[in-house]
Amino acid sequence: MLADTMGLTHDTVEASVSARGLDAQARCWLVVQAYRGRDRARLHLARPVGAVVRPATGGELEAGLRVSVLALDEGDLADLVVVAWIERRLPATELDGIDARPARGIPMDAARASRDGVTTLRIEAGAGARGSRRLAA
Repeated sequence: MLADTMGLTHDTVEASVSARGLDAQARCWLVVQAYRGRDRARLHLARPVGAVVRPATGGELEAGLRVSVLALDEGDLADLVVVAWIERRLPATELDGIDARPARGIPMDAARASRDGVTTLRIEAGAGARGSRRLAA
């Protein structure tokens, strides 16, 4: 609503994020970011155009959480890539997730934004999980 009031160009991406392998009572932070561009090899160099951070438990993530990410820029929804990962703790200065970056090797998932529905992301967070599971085309 604020983006509309200020006249900013934006897209809203709906994402459903689930994670397996976490203790049901474990408290963590879900970080979801939207990036513009099709060059996925250079995604780590890009600045997110939108982000959201929310507290969650392992049980909530197992069941799946739905989040909305507001991408504040111009462009086609089809050019957005949605990335999600789980943090055990975040710096106190990281309120909106726009500057957050996953540590090397942290379990995460990424997919192109769905044009007409919900982008689905699944994170394998168990003890054997290693790095990014997929980057869907």
